[in-house]
Amino acid sequence: MGYVTTGTVRVWLCALAAFTLIGFGSPLDGLAETWTPGGATPGQWMFGGRIGPSTLTQQLSPNIDSATGPALNFQGMYAVTNMIMFGLMLEWERRPVDREQPRLDLGSMDTVSFLPTIEVRPGHWGPVYPYGSAGIGVNFNSFSEDGGIGSTRISPSNNFAFRLAAGADYFITKTLALNTELAWKRNDGHAHITGPPIGGLNPNEWNASSFNFLVGVRWFY
Repeated sequence: MGYVTTGTVRVWLCALAAFTLIGFGSPLDGLAETWTPGGATPGQWMFGGRIGPSTLTQQLSPNIDSATGPALNFQGMYAVTNMIMFGLMLEWERRPVDREQPRLDLGSMDTVSFLPTIEVRPGHWGPVYPYGSAGIGVNFNSFSEDGGIGSTRISPSNNFAFRLAAGADYFITKTLALNTELAWKRNDGHAHITGPPIGGLNPNEWNASSFNFLVGVRWFY
């Protein structure tokens, strides 16, 4: 199974964030007259909901694999300046998990991430408002075992969460915007195993860091 590597994700996110935060550089001088500094209104609230695929940036654990699963994201933020918003983000991910050799379906892993977040909105091109964001918080991980592994129980640890993202809003009205976002999130910990052991699973190596592509809507008022 292929992965979007952590290095690739970070390169893309750094490039998107740099493009977002710099605004226009010399390659875009021809469009400079359309750029308006300031992508937020002080005192304004924003609420949003997004959905999309989530894939791991690496193998979950040696000989343990995971397929792409869904991600659901909600956020609420408040603009403190014409470029900075602070708020909270709640993100849920689920993915099926299996052992590669010999093949065995283990179950599914759920992650709920709670992330205080800062969003930088340097300006806009007409209705398009690019931004970069970063959040620090906690990943709450749980596991639902498949009946095929009997009485064995897998309990991934809760751990430190760091999320880096870049995206854009496209306003279709004065208060409603379509949104798209690319994000990398750190979710690196371990797992507790009770009951009969599962061959090939190293509970000390359990890394569910992910790359998410989200689309949705945001409401500003």
